[in-house]
Amino acid sequence: MIANARHGSSAPRNETMIDPATGTARALDILVLVPHEPSLDPRIHYTATAMARHHRVTVLATVLPRQSRASAERVEEAGYKVIRLACPLLPRP
Repeated sequence: MIANARHGSSAPRNETMIDPATGTARALDILVLVPHEPSLDPRIHYTATAMARHHRVTVLATVLPRQSRASAERVEEAGYKVIRLACPLLPRP
């Protein structure tokens, strides 16, 4: 839901872009920024999965270098891509 500033209401808004050259709908490229390992929070997965039904989605996460996961992966069944950047400057838990 996106707030409608003119009327002060919350109403769904279609975010699919129309290509001016062809007049057809075009998917958006969506970047989801995550300040931790994305698998630690299930909301990341279900949000990215929902958006990936209509758009191209990439989840970009900063992770601790000692976390042993692939730096990039494609979540095939969900249809989105995950990129993990090792960030040694993150505070230790």
